Amino acid sequence: MADIFTELRAGIREQLQHTGSARAVLADVAVSAPEWRSPARAAARELGRSVQTLNEGDVVSAHLRDWPANAKEEQILQARMRRAVQG
Repeated sequence: MADIFTELRAGIREQLQHTGSARAVLADVAVSAPEWRSPARAAARELGRSVQTLNEGDVVSAHLRDWPANAKEEQILQARMRRAVQG
């Protein structure tokens, strides 16, 4: 389980850094919701950030509570919103 935890934490941390959130389908990661939430919280702690985790059916997600916290993150958010509107 330690290797899975480490792998999940690294992937979640990367997603949090780049988008402010991370998401996974439980069947794809082969762990339970609590087992996914634990590395999500650890990844946020490594970043010095607070995170909210959610479980919606077979999907789990983590969202940095303070995203966007700086100008770079604001630019990322604005670009994502523009892409969503433009299709």
